[in-house]
Amino acid sequence: MEKAFGRFVRERREARRLNRAQMGTMVGLHETIFARYERAFSKLHATRLVHVCEILDCSPIEMIHFAAPHFFGQNRQEADDKLKLILRVLDMPASSASGLLNLVEGLAGANAGDDPGDR
Repeated sequence: MEKAFGRFVRERREARRLNRAQMGTMVGLHETIFARYERAFSKLHATRLVHVCEILDCSPIEMIHFAAPHFFGQNRQEADDKLKLILRVLDMPASSASGLLNLVEGLAGANAGDDPGDR
């Protein structure tokens, strides 16, 4: 899992054209200390993970999906679809999210007798 987190961070950092020294400075660490996260020598704790995601302009959910897609679905396509849905919901205006929640809860109520594993 740590290797996947490290790879995610490295790929995102490189995509934003930041070097390790720049990233380390933004996180408040020396470059060599920051490199330990990318190389999976050190574990990203929640507070540091959130800070890194803020700098890289991504959601911690994306990092978790990258490292553990099985939490999102039974196969890669299902996991990717659910991630896309989650990211869309995060980008919605509050009124749209509220309306969508009402719709989903209505659908869930209509299917209350169904097996939760089927949803």
